[in-house]
Amino acid sequence: MLFFNLFVFSQEVRIKKNEVLPHDLDFTGRVKKITITDFISNKQNTNVDSVRAISETNFAKNGKIELVKSYVSFLNNSWKIIELDKLERITKISFKRGDSITNPIKQYYSNDSNFPDSTLINTDKNYKEKYVNTFNNKKVVKYEYFVNDKLKDFRIYKYNDKGQLIEDFYTSTENDSDQTLISKEADNGVMLSFYPERKIFYEYEKKKDTIITITIRPKFAMKEIRKSLKKPNFNFEIFEKYENNILVKKEITTTLKDSISEFHFRYDGNGQIDSYYNTFTNPRKRITKYTLSKNDKESLYIVNIDIVYDRFKNWIKKTYLINDKISGITERKIEYH
Repeated sequence: MLFFNLFVFSQEVRIKKNEVLPHDLDFTGRVKKITITDFISNKQNTNVDSVRAISETNFAKNGKIELVKSYVSFLNNSWKIIELDKLERITKISFKRGDSITNPIKQYYSNDSNFPDSTLINTDKNYKEKYVNTFNNKKVVKYEYFVNDKLKDFRIYKYNDKGQLIEDFYTSTENDSDQTLISKEADNGVMLSFYPERKIFYEYEKKKDTIITITIRPKFAMKEIRKSLKKPNFNFEIFEKYENNILVKKEITTTLKDSISEFHFRYDGNGQIDSYYNTFTNPRKRITKYTLSKNDKESLYIVNIDIVYDRFKNWIKKTYLINDKISGITERKIEYH
């Protein structure tokens, strides 16, 4: 039953933690702060002297993230500042450029749910977005999207008696039809508007230790099946996508201790593999094999990784090499409580 509760499809979330927080934050011990610097190689002289990104992550004594500062060289040399609460939920995202600080993104919570009550995004004084969640027994039952305080669309969620999402119903205030593509005459020609499909259904099964989640998109005759098996130090997952009952895509992911293998296959209309993209990753090496079409010759891409550890067995430097040439370096400065 535990696995059933772990594997529930998420509702809409405007700010996704896995997209805005730094990667490479694995560690052991009582870490206070991790500063990560990514370098990329200068292809003209093979020296690794260009800083691509810097992030500073501060941790509470319980190991949860409190504050993140990120610098990306190609984003106008600005710093992004992410603040989190005691439950490690994002509450504010600010941007600092020179002496100027803007606070365009804020999130508010009234319970211990990972979903915020509301997300406010003020890009400028003339354009403001607001995302509002309505809860029932700590489950999101309604999700509303506003622009300049005008409701644009909303979603209604339904659950089964196990608390699993079973229906996602979308409504647009600008489109009361079931069409996902609307064309309208405009001053400069034709304006196209795209809308999500109205209804998505979810079904769940359990066969021994394997959890099966089925996503059904009836308008386009699409179905997605995800099979998941979770054990200590071992995870196995298969994802299949069907269109009109024909398999068009399959992904197989196996995680074993510190290694991951991922197989991505695309199929033609006859059930034959049209192309693939497969990766094998462990702490010291990343191997990628892929084709772009059925008759394409397989390409092979190997990245070797040299690792330096500190006395607490946390890595502080990774050097990435392709054909014995440095392609990038990631350095970590770790401060401990």
